[in-house]
Amino acid sequence: MNKLMHKSPFESRNRILYGDWYDINFLADFLPSKTKFKNDLNEKKVRMGIETISSRVMNHWVKRGLVSDDRIGGKGWRIFSFSEIIWLEIIIKLRSFGLDFEKIIKVKSYLERYYNQNSPSKFPELDFYIALIFQFKDPVKLIVFDSGESLLARQYDIDTSKHFGFIIDDYISIDLNNLVKKRYNNDVIKTDYINYSLSKIEQEVHHSLLIEEVQSIKINTKKGDEYIIDKEFILASEREMKILFSKLNYADSVTTVRGNKTFHKIIEKKKIKK
Repeated sequence: MNKLMHKSPFESRNRILYGDWYDINFLADFLPSKTKFKNDLNEKKVRMGIETISSRVMNHWVKRGLVSDDRIGGKGWRIFSFSEIIWLEIIIKLRSFGLDFEKIIKVKSYLERYYNQNSPSKFPELDFYIALIFQFKDPVKLIVFDSGESLLARQYDIDTSKHFGFIIDDYISIDLNNLVKKRYNNDVIKTDYINYSLSKIEQEVHHSLLIEEVQSIKINTKKGDEYIIDKEFILASEREMKILFSKLNYADSVTTVRGNKTFHKIIEKKKIKK
């Protein structure tokens, strides 16, 4: 089942269409958990190299609210957690793209929106995707729009959301995998960019089964230079059914009642060039 999540702390024009995996793996599992990995990500033990950010620039960032100064009395070496170092790298990237401080503050607010004082994570969702990068090969991107609105998601979810029209505006993209590998400096971390060289029909099947989480997919290969695809979605929420149905160009919907449960089935019909 796919679920539309409003993922911005301010009014959003652009959204990510997530599957249930996000609710299960992030909201229900990672966010409330107290794991060693999460503690390790947030343990202050890394000193940012002076060659990367000068003291003058760092002080300016602290005054503007981009970086927290946790030093006692504001004196001594600045020590950061791995998660904070990644945030500093993101700031550097955003400044190189020409974003002003007000827009970067909006990005920071987005990354902090799940923060609570009972958790070691200042940037809980950023920590979640860092963990994902360590465990799997999914490309993860932070995309930032001209307004300062931002979204953090797997490349697959970004592509799917663009496909269904949930991402409207142009954006700049930061490859989180590269930032993590740069700081971790370990060849064990790999990223799978190969799927983006797949054929159109291979990409469609991949997205349908792994990202859109369709119930079933049927491909007719005997129609000249086109594949004819029928994709079946099963949703329990009428609201989600209506949202998804409104985004599809060619689709039929059927509502079925079984006992005290109602199911909404959508069959999308697509043509893919061979």
